[in-house]
Amino acid sequence: MFQIYFALVSALSQADELPSYARAMQDGDFDAALRHAQRGADLDGAAGPDAAPACLAMADAALLLGHEVDADEHFRRAQKLLRGAHDELRVMSCRNTGWQALSLHRYGAALQCFARVTQDGAASARQKIEAMLGVALIHHQLGQQAACDEALGHARALAGADDDTRWALLVDLLALDCAVQ
Repeated sequence: MFQIYFALVSALSQADELPSYARAMQDGDFDAALRHAQRGADLDGAAGPDAAPACLAMADAALLLGHEVDADEHFRRAQKLLRGAHDELRVMSCRNTGWQALSLHRYGAALQCFARVTQDGAASARQKIEAMLGVALIHHQLGQQAACDEALGHARALAGADDDTRWALLVDLLALDCAVQ
């Protein structure tokens, strides 16, 4: 369940910057997604904040492929590209660590990371939606359906205010999936 929703979250997060990556992630073709992200990083050529989305996409794809060491390296590279942007760095670091911990079934650590993102005033609404989806996945895995539903309610409220309706659809899909299971 983690892989499906993490892939969709990553695809939505990168849809504007890396549309070919997003399509491959939505199709579940993580190898192709990694290649598209690598091309995006090569095309950027810059070692500044503009290259961070491609590095983050490479990390997400590597994590989904089970290449934890590569994912960690790409996450660190993406974070280094944000030097000087302390708020963005803090939010990205918590986001990345949360998904890595969730992939390793370290639910307590993942929950702390996602909770920090949801409470961070510097986090965007979409980053908070992503974090709330992570929280919902954790509670679902732990069999805490009331807490999962509460997290999904918060995510739904945030997604309802977003211009991109795909976020609301993703929240609804996870809610339906959790209800069915």
